[in-house]
Amino acid sequence: MGKESIDGGSLSRIHVIVVSSDKNLSEKEFYIDQLFSKKWLLREKGSGTRDVFLKTLGDLAKDINIFMEFSEFEEIKTLLERNPDAITCISKFSVKKELERGELFEVKLKNITFERDFCLVYHKNKYKSKLFNEFSEFAKRYFQNILENS
Repeated sequence: MGKESIDGGSLSRIHVIVVSSDKNLSEKEFYIDQLFSKKWLLREKGSGTRDVFLKTLGDLAKDINIFMEFSEFEEIKTLLERNPDAITCISKFSVKKELERGELFEVKLKNITFERDFCLVYHKNKYKSKLFNEFSEFAKRYFQNILENS
């Protein structure tokens, strides 16, 4: 299926944050380049979160110490919890529970924010049944509610 066959729309904007298991990093604000010496754990190439992060960094992205790449958020979270020298950029929604439990900590940044769209994608030439339309509306409301409460 080519891109010309794809349609969709944004369900919501997702905040992407920098996270570490080192509580000391959460106690002050950093310029992003002050964190480049950390061991960065990122999603694999092609990940929307990774793309937003690196594109927002622009030319600075070449200076980041990408230590490991993963296909799953769970792998990153597990490694982060065991390695306080590691750091990642991840959607706030993906680490909500770990932040609440004090297992991971948000690292506050100066002069930079990361956001991405969370999208519903579908084949544009397929018939959109009443069920499909109801599901689309449900998904928009559901994710908006979750993200507003995270």
